[in-house]
Amino acid sequence: MTEPLYFDFAATTPLCSAARDAMINALDHDYANYNSINHALGRDVHLHIEDARNHILESLRLAHSHYLVFTSGATESINLANQGGFRAYQRSLKGIAALATDHKVSLEVLNALSSSIATTLLPVDSGGLIDDTYFKNFLKGGPSLVNICAVNNETGVIQPIHELTQLVHQSGGIVHLDASQMIGKMPLIDLSEIDFMSISAHKFYGPKGIGALLIKKNRRIEPIFYGSRQEYGIRPGTPANHQILGMQAALSDTLKTYMAQKDQLELEYHVIKNYFESKGAVINGKNTCHLTINIKLPHRFSRKLIEEGFASYVAFSFGSACQTTNLAPSHVLSAMGLGPDEISRSIRISLGLNMPKDSVASLLSCFESIS
Repeated sequence: MTEPLYFDFAATTPLCSAARDAMINALDHDYANYNSINHALGRDVHLHIEDARNHILESLRLAHSHYLVFTSGATESINLANQGGFRAYQRSLKGIAALATDHKVSLEVLNALSSSIATTLLPVDSGGLIDDTYFKNFLKGGPSLVNICAVNNETGVIQPIHELTQLVHQSGGIVHLDASQMIGKMPLIDLSEIDFMSISAHKFYGPKGIGALLIKKNRRIEPIFYGSRQEYGIRPGTPANHQILGMQAALSDTLKTYMAQKDQLELEYHVIKNYFESKGAVINGKNTCHLTINIKLPHRFSRKLIEEGFASYVAFSFGSACQTTNLAPSHVLSAMGLGPDEISRSIRISLGLNMPKDSVASLLSCFESIS
């Protein structure tokens, strides 16, 4: 097999040609400082960056409801939303919460803030969906900043975003949505009521090291580090022109390409799902995105057999990419009630755009060879 099979799109995506072209053009021509508006080169860069900012908002249908702060990625955005949101609203907030299955960064931010404000991990059911009864009781305690991972990075479980947002707002609270695994991986939905939203370009075929925090126009964020007054005074530092322009190009290209390939991707998802279920495997999670599938394998598909048989040329995950250096069991699957043995037998296969023809057939033939 000459070309490796890539099924780890939930970890990161390859740079699309539109983003690469935009970045090379920016490196060659848009090299001036965004803030140097006293000369033509700087003014051109300033215009191009602001155009990119507006195009991203328009692409996400949020131009009328939100403003956008560029960051280094979702990790920074999530920190900014929680720490900056806490600083801005600490007099009215009773607590900060996150789903027990949210990305590790959200859980670590809560841990860091726990000495300053009450923090809560919201339980989920065995399918990975939020425990509705617990959540409603939690909100009776007063306004909270609630983190919601729209699409889980390990299982692909999609939370009921609109319903949860409505409940939080009825309690006087604030919603931060981690949309990292959502953009370009499912049809766009109305997100205009979300208060804070984090995205990361490398999850939708853009460059690594660039992302954004989208902030509803009636909300505010306090900075968590200081410098000049870039990005509305929220995120200081000279903007990375080539990364921003690459991010904007990737988003536009990805949204179009996803809609063109959506039906085929859903078909391939079901081919994978049906194959593994026919072998006695169990799918971890309910109401999942059709690009991520977390599979609890039967014992005969041992990790040892997989690693010896084809893991060197088939890229998929035995857990979140952010967690693979951690020997502890997946906190996501643990929160869903799986035990250590079940977690050790669980793999994540994630699909993506522009996969070579017959990739799925080749993947399944690898598993068939050890079944």
